[in-house]
Amino acid sequence: MVRGIRLTAAVTIGALCATLTACGGDDGGSGSSDPFRIGAVAPLSGPYAAIGTGVKEGLELGAEEVNANGGILGRQVEVQTLDSAGDPARGLAAAQQLVERDKVDFVYPDAFPNVVLAILQYTSARNVLTVTAGATPAITEIDKYPFSFSIGAPFNAYDEQMAAQFKAINATDIGLLVTDDTSGTAFTAVWEKDFPAAGLNIKAVERYSPTATDVTATLQRLRGAGIQAIAFYGAGTQTSAVMQGIEALGWDVPVVAQTASVTGDLATLIPAAVQDQFRAVALRILGRSTPDAVDATFQPFTGKLKSAGPIVSLVGSAVSRDIVLLLKWAYEKAGSTDSAAVRTALESTGASPPDLDLLASPVPAFSATVHNMSATRFPPELLTVIKPSKPLDGTYEILAGS
Repeated sequence: MVRGIRLTAAVTIGALCATLTACGGDDGGSGSSDPFRIGAVAPLSGPYAAIGTGVKEGLELGAEEVNANGGILGRQVEVQTLDSAGDPARGLAAAQQLVERDKVDFVYPDAFPNVVLAILQYTSARNVLTVTAGATPAITEIDKYPFSFSIGAPFNAYDEQMAAQFKAINATDIGLLVTDDTSGTAFTAVWEKDFPAAGLNIKAVERYSPTATDVTATLQRLRGAGIQAIAFYGAGTQTSAVMQGIEALGWDVPVVAQTASVTGDLATLIPAAVQDQFRAVALRILGRSTPDAVDATFQPFTGKLKSAGPIVSLVGSAVSRDIVLLLKWAYEKAGSTDSAAVRTALESTGASPPDLDLLASPVPAFSATVHNMSATRFPPELLTVIKPSKPLDGTYEILAGS
C-alpha cells in the first residue's frame, strides 16, 4: 500500500475538522460542547456545479467519519456549504454569512482563483484560517494572506510523468496547446521550464479559447511546426474539440494531457478513430486497473460517495476529504481552535511530516514561508496514465504498460 492513499479516514478527517475551527481565534478547545462548524463556499450551480457538489460531498463524508471517532477536539462536526455560482461577489457574501451569522469555525473558500481571492481579502483581515484545493500561487501569498493554505496539486505536479510519456512514445519535439486564460498561461510557464530540463524541445506554443468548438486552424499551425506530439491542457468539451480537430485533419499525432482532461465520458468525448492517440497523466484515484471494478484501495471511499447519489467529481470529493484529515491533525496538534496556533501546526508539516493516509495528494510540506504544495513532491505512485474510457464511479481505465 502506498503511503498517502490508504483510507484510514477517521483520524485524518478529524484533522480537517480541527483546522476548520480556526475561524474565530479563541482557544475553543475540547471543553466546548458546541458543534464544530465547517463553512464552505463552492459553486453548487453554474458551469462548475459538479466540482462544487463534489467538494460538498467530500466535506460531509469527512465530517461523518470524524464524528464516528469523537469529532474534532471532542466536538461533533457540522458542515454548511453555500453556493458561489463561480461569482466572486456571491462567494464573498457567502463567506461573510458563514463567519458573521453562522459562526463557523473554519472556511473552505471555494477553489476557483477569482472567488478565492475575493474571499481571502475578508477572511485574512479577520484571522480566519482557510484551506483550499485551488492551486493558483496568488492564493498563498503569505504577506497578503497569512492564514491561507492550499493542498491543490501545483501546476508542475504532472510534468515529470508527462515527460516520461513523451519519451515512451519517442517524441522529443513537442508543441504546447493550452487555453488562453490564466490557467493556460500558468501551464505554459511551467512546461517551458520543466520539459526542456527533461530533454524535450518545445517547437511551438498555441492557445485556444476555452469556449471554442473548432480548433482546426490552431492545430494546423502546430502541425506546420513539425512537432511529434502535443502537451495539452483542457477539459471536457475542450478535449473533445481538440481530438475532433485532429481527426478531421487526419493527423496521427499523440496527445499527452493531465488530470484536468479526465472528466466526462472520455469514450464518447474523444472520437474512436483517435482514441489511441490520447493519454492523460492523472491522480491515481482516477484510475482503475480493470474495466469493470474500482480498485480495492478506493472502494470504501467511492462506495460511501455512491450511497449519496451519483459521483460527480471524485477528485473534488477526495481532496475535500483529505483537507478534513489534515485539519484534524493540525487542530489536535495545536490543542485549540486558535488560528495562529493551528497555522503554526500546519507550518510544521514540512519539517515533521504527520503520518496521514490521504487519497488525492501527498502529505503537504508546509513551512513558515510555503503555504502551498510547491515544496511537496508528487511521487510516481500517486499518479497514473488514463486512456479514453467510460467512467465507473468517477474512475477510468489505466493505460496498459503505464
